[in-house]
Amino acid sequence: TDDATAGVPAIVEFAEIRNVKVRVNAPEAEPLLASLASLDVTTDEAGFTVLNGKGEVKELPLRLGGKVGPVQALASGTDIGIDLSAGLGKLDLKVDGTVGDFATPAGIDMKAVASSDDVATILEHFAVELPLKGALQVDAAVTSGDPGTRLAVDAKAGDIAATATVKHDDGAVKFKAAVPALDKVGEALEIEGLPAEDLALDGLVLIDSQAYRLRGVIARLGETEVKLDGSVGQGTDAATELSINANGPSLAALSAGLPTIPFKASLNASLTPDQLVLDAIDASFGESDVAGAVEVTMGDKTAITGKLSSKRLDLTPFAAGGEEGADEGQKGSSEAEQGESESQYVFTEDPLPFEALNTTDVDMEVDIARLTLEGIVLLDVATSVDLEEGNLRFSNRFAGPDGGRSASDIALTTAGEAAELDLNVNL
Repeated sequence: TDDATAGVPAIVEFAEIRNVKVRVNAPEAEPLLASLASLDVTTDEAGFTVLNGKGEVKELPLRLGGKVGPVQALASGTDIGIDLSAGLGKLDLKVDGTVGDFATPAGIDMKAVASSDDVATILEHFAVELPLKGALQVDAAVTSGDPGTRLAVDAKAGDIAATATVKHDDGAVKFKAAVPALDKVGEALEIEGLPAEDLALDGLVLIDSQAYRLRGVIARLGETEVKLDGSVGQGTDAATELSINANGPSLAALSAGLPTIPFKASLNASLTPDQLVLDAIDASFGESDVAGAVEVTMGDKTAITGKLSSKRLDLTPFAAGGEEGADEGQKGSSEAEQGESESQYVFTEDPLPFEALNTTDVDMEVDIARLTLEGIVLLDVATSVDLEEGNLRFSNRFAGPDGGRSASDIALTTAGEAAELDLNVNL
């Protein structure tokens, strides 16, 4: 060919390599020892370069074999056939397919298969601490053309399975992935509390020099769904702006300790290196609702400001099982009291941690039209918390459903290791 850079830079038609040893040193890690006992390169009648070799990596037997070519394709860099296989201990790898053109990403049609009958042994040899057991099978395929490049992966390790498809075209990445039966993943990885639901991900990400722009990125766990739109900035000082929408038939799908009541929520999140803003919060769960905004500023001192409101807030579902927890707490307190020595003080003799009040400033307001907790109902609840320079002020107002009002004001003013507490409660 007239283009000297079109194909591979060198074509080896015959070679015999023997007894090559390599030692790779890395900081705070055991040296990697590898040896190549033999590697033979020949050319068959069809013009394909044939490879055959063996050696050892970290005391695991290494096997190499296969062919690439033919020579004319290697020289031109087009229509190159690949059929290679390798083995490392109990891990087998096979790659085959064609490369249409070295000069462009188009024309790739490749498949790869990795398999083993003992994934635990492989992980152990490479110092990966995962409690996986059983067989390993990973099938991957890459194709490129018009439009773009497509990668598909189907993997299974023991009882864990996963599939993924990624399509890339001119800075746009469309993906879809699934992990069935998360409870089996939890059992295999010794993680408790994962639900017996399927996890699915799909969406579109647009990539440019400033940010990753998310368009309809959705995560589904059973019937629970979370949708993200916005941008994730590139760089340490970049900003992230996200619109988040979530809904599902049960809060318990998010965490085993939450009640089985339906929920939906939406909010806008803005994150910079020194500030987090949660705005346009609009959430409902069961018969309850919450709206408002919260801002957290980081620096020498953390500052938290916000205002939340609710037309109706029923905390009864969250108090389920409270009696059991109370019994355990009383039992623990009783045992602790028996082990304590007599003290002249009602409370602990340790100094109160007033210094902790100087690490954060807080300015929060919460308004609740109707608050319910089991048999207790409160109306027109208004609570404010103001913490500044180590001085705390707490104010609370509410009314009873059958009349009567309550107004409470608490002020804690600190000075060194001492503090003054003012308590004013009117019913």
